[in-house]
Amino acid sequence: MNYRSMISYITLMLSLLGVQSIMAAGDDRRAQIQARLEERFAQADVNADGRLSKDEAKEKMPRVYASFDKIDTEHSGYVTLKQIEQYLAGMAGKRHGSTE
Repeated sequence: MNYRSMISYITLMLSLLGVQSIMAAGDDRRAQIQARLEERFAQADVNADGRLSKDEAKEKMPRVYASFDKIDTEHSGYVTLKQIEQYLAGMAGKRHGSTE
């Protein structure tokens, strides 16, 4: 992932988390953002099955809820943390015309 894609990825993650954009995006900051995403996911996953239903997302991760159908590419009725991360990475690439 190039620097521009990384910045886009982080900005999109922050947007989905409802956090204001940041000025710098070093590896430490990216790790903090990843940890926050994992924390929010765990809080939303009320039955601790490693998946978010649309209802779980609606309560604790409203921005994931808003994009739920795009994230749930398998149309399974739930999303995983990995799917959310993949969606964010794809959106970051699209914002800058990158396929990385």
